Amino acid sequence: MRKTALVSPGAPFASYCYAGASGASLAIFFACLFMGKAEGERTLWSRFATLALVNCLFCLSGAIENGIRDMSGLRSAIALNNAAGMLLAPAFLDFVYAYLRRSGRLVPLAVWVYSFFWAAAFLIFQDVLVLRDVAFASMAHHHFEYSWLYSVFLFGLFGIIGYALGILWLFGRMNRAWKAYMNAIYFSCVLWAFCGVYDTILAPLVRIAFPISWVGGVLVQIAFLRAVYARSQQAFRDQEKHRIMLQDLSAARQIQKNLITRQFPECAPVRISGMYKPMEAIGGDFYDVRKIDEGHISIFLSDVSGHGIASALITAMIKMSLDALPANLQRQPNEVLQYLNNALESRITGRFVTAIYGVLTLKSLEFHFSSAGHFPPALSRKAGGQEVIEHMIHGRVLGYFSELELETTTMRLEPGDSLLLSTDGICEERNPTGEMFGLSRLKRVFRSPDFRSLQDIFGEIESFRAGRAADDDMTALLVSVDPPDNAAHS
Repeated sequence: MRKTALVSPGAPFASYCYAGASGASLAIFFACLFMGKAEGERTLWSRFATLALVNCLFCLSGAIENGIRDMSGLRSAIALNNAAGMLLAPAFLDFVYAYLRRSGRLVPLAVWVYSFFWAAAFLIFQDVLVLRDVAFASMAHHHFEYSWLYSVFLFGLFGIIGYALGILWLFGRMNRAWKAYMNAIYFSCVLWAFCGVYDTILAPLVRIAFPISWVGGVLVQIAFLRAVYARSQQAFRDQEKHRIMLQDLSAARQIQKNLITRQFPECAPVRISGMYKPMEAIGGDFYDVRKIDEGHISIFLSDVSGHGIASALITAMIKMSLDALPANLQRQPNEVLQYLNNALESRITGRFVTAIYGVLTLKSLEFHFSSAGHFPPALSRKAGGQEVIEHMIHGRVLGYFSELELETTTMRLEPGDSLLLSTDGICEERNPTGEMFGLSRLKRVFRSPDFRSLQDIFGEIESFRAGRAADDDMTALLVSVDPPDNAAHS
């Protein structure tokens, strides 16, 4: 291979510029590795790092080829530059997809395969693409005559970049998250593409030996880095807001836990327990158990439609209303529910509350109660072979009607009996196939001779769900009467 003087007037300066652009791209690459910590930004930063690294290789090979005086070495350097240039296209498209949050990987994957094919062709089959030395004083790229396949290569390269610019234009304009940066980004991308077209197509025509691809390569990365950094900072701010919101929800959950009864009255032979599992951090289920006097205990359970913060606020309203309940109403279940309805009506627009309120007389073990559209209580009678009896009574939901038209009924508990009050979230839980837990399963667990506590029910539900997320808040109260031997011992 003969030696040829390959220095063109603009080559030394272009070589320095390409070297500087390569160093800038490498710096951007390392910066990207440490910037993608915000939730939802990791993919974006990794794609940008890939783009920066490929651009570094492209600029570095450009610096090398503009400083080489040996034709053989120049041929290899140009092959590397073409290969890196081809890989810039899928790296750029990948980044645009991530930046616009477009789903689907088929197009980017096909582009990567196509680009690797051409990169390999330039590195392995140089003689097929580069035909001979024409040695005129122009840029290093123009010391060779290329085959018609090179035109196919350029068409594919700029076609991919054009497609990326197209979707960037169409969807970027609609993306308010980075609208302020759109003009600078799009201008730099178009300039980048023009620089490539100039160096590969226009420069030989005008015979100006000064490559400018490095200009677009640096400008486009600066523009994107500015926009991505701003977007990442917004993500950091959103993440901080989310962290504060989670802290507030955690505090709200603790406050709501303090609203429900935590210490149940001791009133042998009756034992009362409760369990509450909100679907989210806070929920709309609520219960309240308190001693009215030495012979009576009030039991209240409610379920606000929906769940979350709004429902939790309504449970706080219910708690305050119960605390302000006049003493003369405490032993009148229907009057208590009507009182709560008056407090909630017109204040919980778009929602309603189901509730049950009852008074347990300790001496006679009679439970006198009313229901406002609530899930029916279930009584498990030991004397009946663990028979479970549902008690359905009429009553409208709270907060929706002025008059509830409530019924009141009384059930008598016997030693060994258990009374279960729950919200409908328990029966409506589903397994991974969509099947509901249902009332029949609840009855089966409740009437089982091995049944001991609410944990048995909740544990059965957890097994039934098999890892599936909860569909609703789950709450239950259990009123158990000790068997005669336990009662006598007490």
